[in-house]
Amino acid sequence: MSIFSQPLVGQVSNGLSGARRIASKSTKAEAPKKKRSYFPPTSVEQRRLLFETWQKTGNIQEACRIAGVSRTTFYHWRERFLEGGFGALEKPRSNAPHRPRRVAEHIVKMVLEIRRQHSNWGKLRISKEVNRQLGPKSISPNSVMRILMRENLW
Repeated sequence: MSIFSQPLVGQVSNGLSGARRIASKSTKAEAPKKKRSYFPPTSVEQRRLLFETWQKTGNIQEACRIAGVSRTTFYHWRERFLEGGFGALEKPRSNAPHRPRRVAEHIVKMVLEIRRQHSNWGKLRISKEVNRQLGPKSISPNSVMRILMRENLW
């Protein structure tokens, strides 16, 4: 046996060249595709054309081609269309809060009263005083600052 036929130290001798060895490792099971969370914006006219064409032809691929949207976009809007018809295609649902969080009116009055009595107190000291009187976590220092800024007292 010659010195050249033996594998080098640290080299694996499985009979495959480097490229074939790498290719044989890539036959592992692929991870499932992630669901797409972003859909390019579509106009109401595009969505209406998409579902009108789909109803007439029954062909999803053709409807998507005519409307200029992907099939993924079609399936994204299909459930809403089946539930509410063409009216449901008008505008997307909003995930934004429908009622912004507000500080209770009696807390706002208390903050303003404390500020008028102690004009040199800052947001931290005022929030500590309100929390001492009303209980912990009644108001944060930044909420105090927003109230004072809104009332031009900051």
